[in-house]
Amino acid sequence: MLVSEAFGANPYDGGLYVFRSKRRDRVKILTWDGSGLVLYYKRIEGQFTWPPIKEGVMPLSHAQLSVLLDYAC
Repeated sequence: MLVSEAFGANPYDGGLYVFRSKRRDRVKILTWDGSGLVLYYKRIEGQFTWPPIKEGVMPLSHAQLSVLLDYAC
């Protein structure tokens, strides 16, 4: 609901939607895998340095997402 109403996006389009906690040490990633919605959750040791927010959205490049997912592994 948040993806479609707040972002005006389609959560079933195969995109990745990344949500972070206020403390910047946890992320949830929502995506559609073709048969259902998948929710990934990761707690990060320390804090990830996030790019600036633009118009309520924080676009991540492929490289930034890769670093986020590999962070503290």
